[in-house]
Amino acid sequence: MTTPASFRKADVTRLVRALEAAGKSVTSVKIDPLGNVVANCGGPGATAGEDGPNPWDEVLSNDQEERPAAERH
Repeated sequence: MTTPASFRKADVTRLVRALEAAGKSVTSVKIDPLGNVVANCGGPGATAGEDGPNPWDEVLSNDQEERPAAERH
């Protein structure tokens, strides 16, 4: 069995600062059992991707408004 990768607080701090410098809003940071550090971006204050907002948001929103309340999921 291999030893999990080690990380330090400074590693996580560098990751978060780099993402924030890139204009991302970090919502959480997780360390998996193998020692990989994973940052999740998004949530309130998050910026849209370079392509802009997802075009399906408007389509799905309109679909929900047109359907009777009993059929909505």
